[in-house]
Amino acid sequence: MTHKSMRVTESLYYQNFNFYLGLTLSQVKAVCPPDVYPACHNAKDSVTISGPRSSVHRVSDDLKSKGIFAKPVDSAGVPFHSPAMAVALPKFLEGLGDVSQ
Repeated sequence: MTHKSMRVTESLYYQNFNFYLGLTLSQVKAVCPPDVYPACHNAKDSVTISGPRSSVHRVSDDLKSKGIFAKPVDSAGVPFHSPAMAVALPKFLEGLGDVSQ
């Protein structure tokens, strides 16, 4: 793991998880609790969700029980493309130092 990615990972305050879902963005928004976010709109009927591990698993388990596609994404517990990444920004910027072109 690189120095920068370690800073991002260390900054996260809860264990996160991501799942690909076979739903439209509007369907995802309708089934997700407030702490689970549509993190990436991959295609018309494919959205990646991100959030705390337990919440994301509850959503995916419920959808799977209804025959809806839900597949875990290996993101090392980092909630890329979600508001949870905001807590990592200060350490990430610190890690960049005086980077210039």
